[in-house]
Formats: sequence, structure tokens, C-alpha cells
Amino acid sequence: LCALAAMAYNNFHFQRPENVLKRAEDFVVIGKKDQALDLLFELLAQRRYRTWQPAHEDVMKRFLELCIDARDNRMAKEGLHQYRNLSQHQALGSLENVIEHMLRLAEERAKKAASECDRKLVDEVEDLENDKTPETILLASATSERDRDRTERQELVPWLKFLWESYRSTLEILRHIIKLQNVYHRTANRIFVFCIEYRRNTEFRKVCDTLRIHANKSREPEMSAETLEYHLATRFEQLKVASKLRLWNEGFRTIEDIHALFQKTDKRPSSQLEATYYQKLTDLFLVSENFLFHAYAFKAYYLLSVEKNKSLTPEQAKRMASCVLLSAMSIPLQSSKAGTTYSSRDSQKQKNRRMAQLLGFDINPKRKSILQDLLDQDILDVVEDDVRELYMLLEMTFAPLELVKKVQPIFERLRAKSDLSNYVDALEKLLITRTISQLGQIFYSFRLDTLEQLLKPLNKPFLQLENIIVKAVKTRQVDVHSVSIDHMNSCMHFGEDFMEEQRTRRLLTDMSRGLNTVCEHICTDEAQALTEQRKVRAQTVLKYINQTHQEVLRRKEIIDKRKDELMALRQIRRAEQERRVKDLERSKKEAERARVEKQRKNRERAALEELEEEKRQFEIKQKLLQEGIDVSSNNVASMTLEEQEKLIAETRKKTIQESIDTEKKIQASAKRLDTLVRALREREIPKLKELIKEKRKQDEVDHKKAWEAHLAKSKVEHEEGKKAKEEYSRMQESRGEFEEILLAQWRKVYDEERSQRWEECDRRLKYAKLDRARKLRQSKEKEIARRRDEEARIEREKRRIAEEEERKRREAEEEERASQQAPPPAAPRGDGPPASGGRYVPPMRDERGGERRFPGGGDDRGGERRF
Repeated sequence: LCALAAMAYNNFHFQRPENVLKRAEDFVVIGKKDQALDLLFELLAQRRYRTWQPAHEDVMKRFLELCIDARDNRMAKEGLHQYRNLSQHQALGSLENVIEHMLRLAEERAKKAASECDRKLVDEVEDLENDKTPETILLASATSERDRDRTERQELVPWLKFLWESYRSTLEILRHIIKLQNVYHRTANRIFVFCIEYRRNTEFRKVCDTLRIHANKSREPEMSAETLEYHLATRFEQLKVASKLRLWNEGFRTIEDIHALFQKTDKRPSSQLEATYYQKLTDLFLVSENFLFHAYAFKAYYLLSVEKNKSLTPEQAKRMASCVLLSAMSIPLQSSKAGTTYSSRDSQKQKNRRMAQLLGFDINPKRKSILQDLLDQDILDVVEDDVRELYMLLEMTFAPLELVKKVQPIFERLRAKSDLSNYVDALEKLLITRTISQLGQIFYSFRLDTLEQLLKPLNKPFLQLENIIVKAVKTRQVDVHSVSIDHMNSCMHFGEDFMEEQRTRRLLTDMSRGLNTVCEHICTDEAQALTEQRKVRAQTVLKYINQTHQEVLRRKEIIDKRKDELMALRQIRRAEQERRVKDLERSKKEAERARVEKQRKNRERAALEELEEEKRQFEIKQKLLQEGIDVSSNNVASMTLEEQEKLIAETRKKTIQESIDTEKKIQASAKRLDTLVRALREREIPKLKELIKEKRKQDEVDHKKAWEAHLAKSKVEHEEGKKAKEEYSRMQESRGEFEEILLAQWRKVYDEERSQRWEECDRRLKYAKLDRARKLRQSKEKEIARRRDEEARIEREKRRIAEEEERKRREAEEEERASQQAPPPAAPRGDGPPASGGRYVPPMRDERGGERRFPGGGDDRGGERRF
């Protein structure tokens, strides 16, 4: 029992967090970090003592430090899960501190490894979770890589992998803890910084997917305003990182996530948040050179800022309006000419519509529509003078030979302004496209050297200008049917088949109308005759138009009737064919079902017979084994029943005989052994007596020697004791004084503690007495209140009973007055009993007509009532 109690005490002693931490430190000192890690994890994972203490935070921090030293992310994740279960109801701040401590240490170790290595080596690893693929191993073995590069990669990549896994574990642990959502989103921002710093595109895609899954599986049915703010801030940062890493697909998916977040709540986000959203969209679409949605986003941002931002100055509003107009002008032109396939146009249109729906813009976004909207809002009155002049030149002016010279100075002034210079390149392409389109409306061909001189103010090489022209023609931005550059003749041709040109068709149509007008004025007689012929034809058509229309209607009815008959006949044939197919399938299924059922019964019958045969063979083998027959050496299964019975009888007889012979042999052996043992005992008796005598003499000698040694040792110990007594006798006086001093100190401490305890007892007794008095007073007050309620209830009951009796008395008086005011009943007729007291009087038959009547039951005049 004492040993068990000591074991239980030791077990409880070491389960305390302070003791476990101290013991783990001892393991670390002697180099056994794995045992220290296991010991700390056992403390965190124990189920019996789950109450959080401040010492648990120190234990968890030391546990994470050991995990970071070992780069054991799995153990760190398990420990964080256990600590979350331990502290999430009592100390969420401690969980936040622990997570911050782990991430800070992991980031410091990763930065230290990165400072000692070349970061370019990390770019070769596409995925940190799968850094050792068969291809990389084969490539490393086949290439002559330096040992230093390989060593640096082996040192840096594991730390980056550990840091990435730590981030993911943190997000997974904090995803459902609403009170720590700030830590969750702060960790997401840390991951974004990690992806930018180390150029980790794959990990950025993974964290975007993780955040998307967590947001979709959120336990909140409707996000609160604070949660929505956190999520949107994280998504905006995600947009910025996607633009920096040039991952446009993730950027557009992030836009879809933001749209989904807006759909999760009925509350409209704040104006500042909306403005930030559209501002991030403008940056994203500008970097991706999607000027169509960049213009729509900038327009929304501008309108929201003008409406909600009270601190917006007129200069800032003018600059923003100029940017909006320039962004709309930078949208590539959309020609009305056919050139692209319907599928490609429809696909692009569907993409634009889907993106516009996500962003809350127009359903069918176009360059023309956004420019018209801006003009309707009188944006030209707000923009800067250079921007207004540029719009009038590029959108409203037709001067292909002077357009470049007029626009180039404006471009130079726009380049000097940082926020307006982003649109100069796109506007230069627009200028070139406008120039080529206007030249194509005037010339059939144009010399290349003249075109080069015309576009010379742009300071671009002619090869680059040629590429811009070719791309514009390919994407059908030029409003000309076809453009071809002939370098052999050094000229540019606008259209090869002039009859197909819209401009040529328009000219021919106008010329035909003009010639007809001239002919009518020159040849008046022929014109009058032609007019008369047209009138006759018109009258004929009006005369027979109704008859022709009726014939067409009858023909249409006949055709529709024949179609209906043919369709009905086809349906009948199809139904008959389907019925035949179903009947055939039904018969096949029934035959197959019968065949399967028959096979099943045969299998069951065969299995039953086989089971009975196995049972019979097993019983026979058991009998043979009981008789001692080796069933493996005999072919028992092939024997008949009589042969098996005969074999059993012979074996039984043989076994009995063998047992009898064995018993006889055993008895003979026992008799021989008894005789031999008795002879040996008789011969060894003299030898044993001699050995006993020698042993006795030797024991006497040994006892004498041992006694002499004991006496000598006792004398020596006695002399030493006498000397020690003389030495200790001098210390008796000092010992007494020391004992008196020590006892006085102990007595003083005892008296102080005793007085304190008496005071504590008096205080407790006083408080207990006050508590009893307070409880007694409360109970008395409750009793008084209860008695008051009871008296009030009794009073209400008495009042109710009195009111009830008063009501009954009034009703009785009213009934009595009513009975006194009623007329007296009529006198009875005939020999019947008098009708008094409201008693029922049965009707009687009249002798004259046989009708039923009531005696004395006539009307007010005394007549009889008949039925």
C-alpha cells in the first residue's frame, strides 16, 4: 500500500505543468529532446486534468520551440489542436500569444536560412509540399550541380516548408473561433507577405483556395459587419498580391469571392469599403491592361467619391474625372465589320457579361455605352483642358493628315503627369487606329514613306507601328474592310474588292437615285407611261390579293392536317414498337429470373448434401480418433460403414491388450527399482555416520573462533564509545542553551499563528452569525410577503363569493318579479286533470274530425289549437 501511494503521489506530482516543464528541461540539457517533446505532449493531451493554468502557456511555448528545432510540423499541429481545446473557453488570449510566438520563431529561422543561402535556388522548387519529385531527383543525379548549391537548397527549402505548414495549421485551427478572427486574417496577410518575399505562386493559389473554402463553410448564417470587414480587407490584400505576382486568374477569382461575400449579407457595405473595392479593381484591371472594366471600375470609384467623400477637393475631382475619361478612351475600338467567328465573339461577350454582373456594371459593357454615359453626365465640363481637347480630336475630328501633329503635344503634357501617363500608350494605339481608319475612307492606297512621315511625331520605329496596324486590322479595330501592306511597291492598300465595300455600295446607290431623278425630269412622257403601268399592276394585285391569301391559308391548313396525321401515325408506330421492346425485355427478365432461381436452389441442395456428408465424415473421424486410429494414414473416406465399424472394433481390442501389457511391464520395473534402492540405503548408512562425526568436530572449532573474534570486537567498540562520551559531555551546556533559544523562537511563531487562527475563527464566526441573521431576516420577509399574498387571495375569494351570491339573489328576484307579472293560466276543459305547475298535458283527439288538440290550449281568444 505504501508503494502504491508513493507511485500515485509521484504520478500526480509530475502531472503539474511546472514540474513537467522542469523535467523536460532536464531532458533537453542531457540531449534527449525527443523524450522532452513526448513528455510535454502527454501533458497537453491528458484527459483527466483539462483546466487551463497560466503555466500551460509556458509549457506550450517550450513545446513549440522544440518542434521548431526538430522541424516537426505534425507534432506542432497536434499540440496546437490540444491547446486550443484546453484554452478556447478560458484563455483565448493565451492561444493568440502561443500562435504569435510560433509564427515569429518560424519566420526568424526561415529568414536566417534565407540570408545564408541564395534565394534563386528556391525558385526551382515549384511546390513546397512536393519538393522531391521523381523528375527533380533524376535531374539532380544527371546534372553537375555544385555541392554548395545542393547544400543551400537542402537547408533553406525545409525551413520554408515548415513555415508554410505552420501558416496552414494556424488557419485550420482558427477558422471556427470567431473571437480570434483578427489573428486568422493577420495570419492570412502574413502568408501573402511570405508569397511575395519568396515568389511562391503555387502556395498563393493554395492559400486562396483555403480561404475560399473556409468562407463558404462558415458557421455564421449571416456575416456580421465586423466579420465582413475582415474578410473584405483580406480579399483586397489578396487582390493586390495577385497583381504583384501577375496571377490574373486568381485575381478574377478573388473578385468572384468578394462578390460572394457581398451576397452573404443584406447590409450594404460602408462607402469607404466600396471605394477601396473599386480602387483595387482599377489597379488590377490597369495592370492586366483590361481597359474596358478598368474604365467601368474607375467610373464607379469616381461617382462614389464625388457623392460620399466630403473631403474631396475640386482639383482631385477634376483629376479623377480626367482619368475616367482617358480610361474610357483607352478601350480598344469595336468595329461593326464581320471578321471574327460567332463562337469567339459570343464567348468574349459571355465573359464580359459575367464579369460585369459580378462587378455590378452594365449587362453588356461596351466602349460606346460608357462614353455616352460619361457625356450624359457632362464630364467634359469637369475634366482638364488637355483631356477635353484630346477627346474632341480623337473622337469628334476627321483630319487624318493633321491628327497626329495636333495630338502629340497633348501626349507630351500628359506624360508629365504621373496618374495620366498610364493611358498614353493605349491612346497612341488609338491615334494610329483612328488615322488608318480615316485614311481608308479617303484613299484606295497610301505610300509607306508618307505614312512614316505622318506618324513620325510619335517617335516610334516603323516596325513597331506596322505591328500595331497589323494587330488592329486582325482584331477588326480599323473601320476598313481590308488593309494590306505592299513592301515591294512601298504602299498600303485599303480593300481589294471594291464592290464589296460598304462605302462603294453607298456611292452606287446614291448615284442610281440621282440618275433616276434626272431621267424623270428629262423624259416626262415615258415617266407618265411608266407611272400608269405601275397603277394598273397595283390595282390587279389589290383585286386578287384576298383570293390568293385564302388559297394560301387553305393550302396551309391541308399541310398542317397532313403533318398532324403523319405525326399521330408515327407516334402510334413508336408506341407499338416500344411496347414490343418492353414485352421482349420483360420475357427475357422473367426467363433470367427463373434460371437464376433454379440455379440457386440447385446450389442450396448441393451445399446441404455436402454439409451432411462432411458432418458424417467428421463424426466417423472423431470416433476413430477416440479409438487411437490415425485418420491420415488410412483412407477412411473411401471405406464403407461396415468396414469402418470393423476397424473401430479391432482397434479397440488391440488398445485394451496393449494397455494390459504396459501395466505388467510397469509393475516389474517398480519391483526392480524398489529392491535396488533398498540395497543402496543399507550400504550408505556407515558412510553417513562417519561424515556426521567429522562435521560436528569442524563446527566446534569454527564456533570457538567466531566467539573469540566477537569478544575482541566488542572490547574495541566499548573503548571507542567511552572516548566519544567524554568528548560529547563538554557540549551538554551549549546544547541546552541552543535548545532554549530554538524552542523560544518556535513558541513565538506558534503563538502568533495561534492568535491569527483565533482571529480568523472569530471573524468567520462573526460572518457566519451575520449570514444567519441575514438569512433569517430574508426568510421572515418572505414569510410576511407570503402571508400578505395569502390574505389578499382570501380577501379576493371572499369578495368573489359575495359577488356571486349577490348576483344569484338578483337573478332570483328578477325571476320572481317576472313570474308575478305573467298572466294566470286558463281553466282546464273536459274531464282531464288540471294544467298547473307547468306540467306537460298530452293532446287528445277530437270526436268530430279526429284532429289533435290540447285541452284549454287555445289562443288568446279562448279558441282551440288544431294541428
